[in-house]
Amino acid sequence: MFDGESVLQETIIVKVRKTQQQPSTIRITTSSTSDFSDVRSFETPYDTVVGKNEYVYLVTNEDDADVLQKINHFDKTFPEINLKMQTGIIVDFRTREVLRNELEEGAYPLLYSQHIKGG
Repeated sequence: MFDGESVLQETIIVKVRKTQQQPSTIRITTSSTSDFSDVRSFETPYDTVVGKNEYVYLVTNEDDADVLQKINHFDKTFPEINLKMQTGIIVDFRTREVLRNELEEGAYPLLYSQHIKGG
């Protein structure tokens, strides 16, 4: 649909089956191409993806799942330690004019998941 446009379009296909028992793992399969030529699949623990708060976290690779597992074991939330975090506000390739290479007063860092390593 958007092949001729410079629009990033994500599509999520979800397969869910209602059961009496909670599964121990969830299989996640991803592709970044429209022809599915780069399909990758992995399993991760159910409680990593489906949080106690009933949010479903969309991880797309094992590294993201590992980071999420570590975060799920924190004993405090970000607001409890005076940190505020928002997602989805800045998309780097759409807002290049507001991004900075050097530290500037009043600016905040733009962090990616690859910036979080080793816990």
